[in-house]
Amino acid sequence: MNKVFSLTLSIAIALFLMSADSGCEGSQDISTAKLAMSKKDTAKAKAALTRAMQADTSNGEPYYLMGNIHFYDEKNYDKAAEMYQKASVKKLGKEERKKLETITSLIANELRNEGVRNYNDGLSAFKNNDTTGAREYFTKARDNFRKAMTMVSDTSAAYVDLSKILVASLSVLRENDEATMILTKLIDKNPADTISIQQLADIYLRSKKADQAIALLTSSRQKGVTSLTMTQILFEAYAVTEKYLELEKLLEEAIANSTGARRTQFIEIGKGILLQAGVNLIFEEKKYDLAIEKLQKAYSFDTSYSEINAQIIYNLSAAYTRVGDDDQKAFREKNPGKKVKKGRQTIVEEVPYDGYKVHYEKALAVLKPVAAQINKKPYWRLLAKIYGSLGNNQEAQNALNAEKTASEE
Repeated sequence: MNKVFSLTLSIAIALFLMSADSGCEGSQDISTAKLAMSKKDTAKAKAALTRAMQADTSNGEPYYLMGNIHFYDEKNYDKAAEMYQKASVKKLGKEERKKLETITSLIANELRNEGVRNYNDGLSAFKNNDTTGAREYFTKARDNFRKAMTMVSDTSAAYVDLSKILVASLSVLRENDEATMILTKLIDKNPADTISIQQLADIYLRSKKADQAIALLTSSRQKGVTSLTMTQILFEAYAVTEKYLELEKLLEEAIANSTGARRTQFIEIGKGILLQAGVNLIFEEKKYDLAIEKLQKAYSFDTSYSEINAQIIYNLSAAYTRVGDDDQKAFREKNPGKKVKKGRQTIVEEVPYDGYKVHYEKALAVLKPVAAQINKKPYWRLLAKIYGSLGNNQEAQNALNAEKTASEE
């Protein structure tokens, strides 16, 4: 029993001495590193700190000091952040931990600023048609913002700020899943955060999830949270989903409840969206009657001469013309006429019909009064077609002559 006890005690003493030697060695390395750092001998300091890390993996001080070298001497914020992160989860003195919090905040700010510079460089590259370079800059911005976010409290104002500018980078890179997750968290924390709501609604709209954009925006409006941009996105979402009644109701409400410059803005936004809806209904969906309804509504908000009203008039005339074309074609298909022989020739006697002309007359009534004022080639060409369809060949020729000296589109 005494021999066994003696052997056990010897092993325990040996282990203790090994541990003590290891700790002593780590302390000596830290002292060596501090002295080297004071002399700006970073290579020697880093070597000593690496040994200290290996000697005692639970001690955060060598990681903290290595972080200082990366931060202050080398300006390598990525490496500094990595070291400080490791130091923060290890044993560290109160003074060092307090300093660590301050330095961490400084690094987060440096990473943020670098990310902003990256983002702005990306915008410049994009404007210069350098899409590859732009993507590289936006990716760097994203990475810097991500790193910065790990270094601040998720309840701080800095975290919210970083989240929003990270989302801007993610949106440009079309990394919508991460952006959606971040924005959803921000909105859950602050349902009155109009910027985050706008960003998330815009992502939904661009991702062809217009119904989700509508749900988000209408829910916010019910809570009394809205903005000009939120309303504009909701207009667009209604138009994309062809919920035109909701669109017009929202537009009328927005105009009625606003004055001055804001009212003018809503009118311009509404006219633009209804114009685009009308164009889509004419040229993509071939729903001419619905297009006419939307374009008439757009024009009714403000009938004074303007570039957008000129476009509305052109497309409204085009819609009436296409209705006339379809009407005439449909009648001829149902009433092909009779084949009769006149002498040696066989001809088709068409059934008389001029009901289609009412649509051309509507087109003429809209376009003719402003064609000369607008004086653009497409307008004169369309007017020539309308006159030709009505059988007024002289006026059609006059319109074509006017086209020759008109301005381009």
